[in-house]
Amino acid sequence: MKKILFIITLVSFVLSAPQHQRGGRKGNKHLIERFVIAAFSEAYSIDSIRVVSFIEIPYGIIQFIKQDNQFVASYEASLSMVEKKGKQVSRKIWKESITLDSYEDTKSNRRNIKHYTTFIIPKGDYILNGELVDLDTRKKGRKSQKISFKYTQKNPALLPPVLMLPFKGDWGFGENYIPTLGRRVRSQEHDIKLLVSGFVKMGKYSLSVRLENSGDKTEIFNQSFQNNVAGNFSQYLTIPASMITKLKYDIIVELTQNNRTVKKNTILTLSRAGISKNVTDIEFALKQMKYILSNEERKMLRKSSKSEWEDLFITFWKERDPDTTTINNELMEEYYQRVEYAIEHFESWQPGWRTDMGMIYVLFGPPNEIQRYNSNYTQVRQIWQYYRINKTFSFIDENGFGDYRLETPFISPGF
Repeated sequence: MKKILFIITLVSFVLSAPQHQRGGRKGNKHLIERFVIAAFSEAYSIDSIRVVSFIEIPYGIIQFIKQDNQFVASYEASLSMVEKKGKQVSRKIWKESITLDSYEDTKSNRRNIKHYTTFIIPKGDYILNGELVDLDTRKKGRKSQKISFKYTQKNPALLPPVLMLPFKGDWGFGENYIPTLGRRVRSQEHDIKLLVSGFVKMGKYSLSVRLENSGDKTEIFNQSFQNNVAGNFSQYLTIPASMITKLKYDIIVELTQNNRTVKKNTILTLSRAGISKNVTDIEFALKQMKYILSNEERKMLRKSSKSEWEDLFITFWKERDPDTTTINNELMEEYYQRVEYAIEHFESWQPGWRTDMGMIYVLFGPPNEIQRYNSNYTQVRQIWQYYRINKTFSFIDENGFGDYRLETPFISPGF
């Protein structure tokens, strides 16, 4: 059964991939809105916080004009910090031009320009606003992010830990290190820095940091301190690159003082060649393979420990790689892109990828034709037709709540 399903999936991938359109809310978002804003905080004094705020602008979202043998784009970007009640604390504006030699670079969503500024603010609730204007097209995008430091008014208190990667320049946290949200980080040859910051009362306090992965815990820091006055603290710690060998880590920080412990955590996920960019959690990704795993592979999973799952995941997909001469596994990429599409479009009483529509979409991709009609006053029906593989699937929503079920089961309930 597994071999049949896998062949069908592969055939569907090869035939339908060119027609696979990524729709939905993300697909409809205007290009100019696809910039990123982010804020990273550090305790600055006993009652104030330093917030280093970034705006990141991919080249591909602004308009480049050809001038002689080069391509030029002009934009205006701004970051502002606003109190919860609407009063603006401060605003920074950049008016810049970018000149590129390559047309391909002008379409890149990986290459980008970054700006940052620093706000010193009292403890409280705020909104970080970002705005980008393309000066050639006059198109404008806006983004906002809520930031709360109200919880720090009771000590001890921790701010979210800040991960930093080696990167040339000054980015608000010392020379040649840049803060990161920790998502899809490339495998590092250099150590990673971690800023731990917060507020304490007078007296003794202790600080501990550990890495967690699939139940495995590794302590990287545990130390006690004595301070003679209440105030703030900042600790720059090192996470050795040799410790970062798995795809995902939870970084747990705990601060203890006067028998009260507060905790903050952040997540570090690695980008690894051969693993889909849509895979950030191995356990979840393995569950999403349920439609193509063999009974033997299921038994292997049940008998394995969590620490073995990443190796099993890589092995399962290596056996399904349609072209071993390339770095990426194209079938894996397509499979998890379909999973993401199903999550966004077919959610009902359960996650979209687990619904009947989600299952069919993951296995066969977008149908060639969809027919919709009411079979009676309450039931709504959809028929998906796949001409190239000569298959038709009929779904019925018996209650009118969007919970479409296959009229004829495609896979046994225990699959």
